Amino acid sequence: MTEWNFRKSHIIDGSATTAGTEYQIRIIAQYGTGADNGEIVYLGNKAKTDFGDVRFVQSDKKTLLSYWLESKIDGVNATFWVKIVGNLTAQSQTVYLYYGNSQATSESSGENTFVFFDDFSGNLSKWIKEKNDANIYINSGHLVLDGGITSGTYGHTVLGSSATYSSFNNGIIEADVYPSTDALPEIGFRGVYSSNIGYKARWDCRSGSEPPWMKPPYYGWSAFGTSIIRIGLPNQWQKVKIAVLGSTFKIYSNDVLKSTESDGQYGGYGEISLQNHYGVSSFFDNVRVRQYVDPEPIHSLWGIEESHS
Repeated sequence: MTEWNFRKSHIIDGSATTAGTEYQIRIIAQYGTGADNGEIVYLGNKAKTDFGDVRFVQSDKKTLLSYWLESKIDGVNATFWVKIVGNLTAQSQTVYLYYGNSQATSESSGENTFVFFDDFSGNLSKWIKEKNDANIYINSGHLVLDGGITSGTYGHTVLGSSATYSSFNNGIIEADVYPSTDALPEIGFRGVYSSNIGYKARWDCRSGSEPPWMKPPYYGWSAFGTSIIRIGLPNQWQKVKIAVLGSTFKIYSNDVLKSTESDGQYGGYGEISLQNHYGVSSFFDNVRVRQYVDPEPIHSLWGIEESHS
C-alpha cells in the first residue's frame, strides 16, 4: 500500500453471539473534516472526490478486504460495506482505511462482499423464473417484474434464487425497490417453491393497514402478525430490508423499523425470492444478503490519521 498517502486504523468490537468470520460492516466516509465516531470517518479532503482510492485492509496493513460502494455524493460522502475476514465472535478486529492516491480507481464488488448479490448489470442466470415468467426481465440495469392486475390472480410474478442460492436461513436481505401505483413488491425467504413453503415480507403501496408478513410465499397466501399502516412508497425508489434470526423477523423501510414478528412454522433453509402483484410492476436493484447476529458487532475507536508515503 505504498502508493497511498494516508491511513486510519479502526477497531470493530465483536459480538457475544456467533458473528464469526466474513461479517459485513457499514462504514460511511465523509470527504471533509470532522470528528470520527462510530461508523463515520472523515478523510480531511485528502481522498479523491469520487472515493475511488478508498481501500480497506486487514491488521497486517497489506491484505485487502473486499468492499462494496453502496452510494456516494462526489466530494461529500460515500457509504461502504466491508467484509471483515477476522473472527468477530467475542473478540475485536482492527482494520485500516487507506486513502490519498490520485491514480487509484474503485475496486467495489458486491459479488465479493456479500453472501449473495445481484445488481442486474448482467443476466438472470442466478435466478429461476417461477411464476409469470414472460413478465420478468432486465431493463436499464434493474429487474422488472411486470404483469400485476387488480383482479383474479392479481398477475402474481415470482423470481426465485434457487438456481444458485437456496441456503438462506438467518441473515439480512436488502434491496432497492421502485413500485408502481398500488403495487405489492415482496421479498420471500426460507422459500421452497416446489413445496410452497416459506415466508414473505411485503411493502404494499395501497392505502390502509394490514400485517406486512405472509405465508406460504408462492400461492394460498395467509397474513400473520399485527396490522400496521402499509409501508410501500409508490413511484419512487425505496430501500427495503428484512432481518431474520430464528423465529424473529423484522421489516424496514428506508432503514426505519416498521414491524417485528415471530413465527416458527418454517425454520429450514431455502431460497430468497422477488415478487410483485396487484399493481402493474415493481423494479428491484442491488439485491444482497449479508450475515446477521443480535447484537451485531459494533464500531469502536478510530486511530489518528497517519501519513504513509
